Amino acid sequence: MFLEPSIGERPDPLPLYETDDLPPDTEAKKNKTVIDDGVRDLLHRGMNFFEKLSNTLSNPEKTTLLVNSMVETDHKIGK
Repeated sequence: MFLEPSIGERPDPLPLYETDDLPPDTEAKKNKTVIDDGVRDLLHRGMNFFEKLSNTLSNPEKTTLLVNSMVETDHKIGK
């Protein structure tokens, strides 16, 4: 069974890996910042994509434009 956080309460993010027991100048600690920034950027871009897609699909005119930009008619067979 999964536990849901209370309304307005956010769960703590899970760490990718533990580095607390490593010396501060260890290469792994330096790389963790890069990895965290990369993951954060990936999640931000993904959420931005879904937000824009949701906005497009909630508007019939924008949805038609999107579909028309991805579909074309084969004039030889008419489909």
